[in-house]
Amino acid sequence: VTPRAQAHTLNVCDLRFIDEHVERFIKEGKIKKEKDIYIVDLAALGYDKVLSSGVLRHKCKIMVDKATASVSKKVAAAGGELVVGLKS
Repeated sequence: VTPRAQAHTLNVCDLRFIDEHVERFIKEGKIKKEKDIYIVDLAALGYDKVLSSGVLRHKCKIMVDKATASVSKKVAAAGGELVVGLKS
C-alpha cells in the first residue's frame, strides 16, 4: 500500500479582488503602503494563487506562491511588482 498525498485546498483570488479591496485591507491593517506602493502578501491573507482576471489600478507589490502567466504583465502595467514562489 502506497501512502496517498494529502489533499490541499488551493485558495485563489484575482487582480479584481485585490484592486477592489486594497483600501479596506489598509484600514484593517492587513497590508501596508510604503510611499506610493501597496505591499500585498497574499499568503498572509490566506491565498496561494492569483489569477489575472480584472484590472489592477493600484500600484502593488504582490507576493504569492503561484500566479498565472499574465498576472506579471498586468501588475507591471500598473507600475507594480510580482514576487512568486515564496512557499517551500
